[in-house]
Amino acid sequence: MTTIERGRYPIHSSLEWWNEVNDFVRRREVAAALDLPAEAVEIVFDSDEEADLASVWLVADGREQVIGHVTTIETDGSDGDYLPELRQGMIVVEVLDGVEFERRGS
Repeated sequence: MTTIERGRYPIHSSLEWWNEVNDFVRRREVAAALDLPAEAVEIVFDSDEEADLASVWLVADGREQVIGHVTTIETDGSDGDYLPELRQGMIVVEVLDGVEFERRGS
């Protein structure tokens, strides 16, 4: 059983980087942040991209399930739970609720 905990997973890149790379690179980096193979992750560009850059879907274990979104860190004084290495404007994958799934070959 594989578990992805709720929280923020840094990609350690900027919005400028996100806008310059193609979807394959974005998907690979989102998967790497979650410690998953790229085939297990799908990024979906939502109509509400003003707030989030994309939704993140888990496509593993024979199911498709939205698990979070890709966004940037904004500091407003209420972000005391951020990891210290996160900085304003950095791209992160935010997992909304923990998810468990059976990884193929596990």
